Amino acid sequence: MAQPRKPLASLKAKGSHLLNPGRYSDRKEPKTVPLGEPSPHLKGMQRAAWFAFAAELPWLAESDRAILEVACQVRGKLMAGEQDMPANHLNLLKQCLQNMGATPADRSRVSTAAEEPDDDPDAIYFN
Repeated sequence: MAQPRKPLASLKAKGSHLLNPGRYSDRKEPKTVPLGEPSPHLKGMQRAAWFAFAAELPWLAESDRAILEVACQVRGKLMAGEQDMPANHLNLLKQCLQNMGATPADRSRVSTAAEEPDDDPDAIYFN
C-alpha cells in the first residue's frame, strides 16, 4: 500500500520541496473564501458542532459549507447524547470527514479546476 501524501505546507516546512522541486511542482493549495458564520438553520448542539469543526479543521472554506452542515447535524446528535444512533449516521459522519479533508492525505488531494496564477510575475524565474 502506498504511503499517504504529505501536505504541501509540511513539505515546505521541512525543505523537502527544494530537494526535488519537479515532484511537487503541480501540487498547489487552492485559494478559497473563508468559512464564515454557521448557517441560520443550525441550532443548539449543531451550532456547537460547527464551531468545533471550524476549530479542528481550520482549512475549511465556504465551498465546504454544504458537507459541513451535514456533518454538524450528525455530530450535533452525538454531542446531545442521543443514545440510539443508527450505524449509517456514523458512517455518513466518517464520509463527511473524509470529504472535508480531515486527514493530511485527504487535504493534499484537493485541487481546483482552474488554478489562479501567482501574484508575482517574476516567480517563474526565481523559484
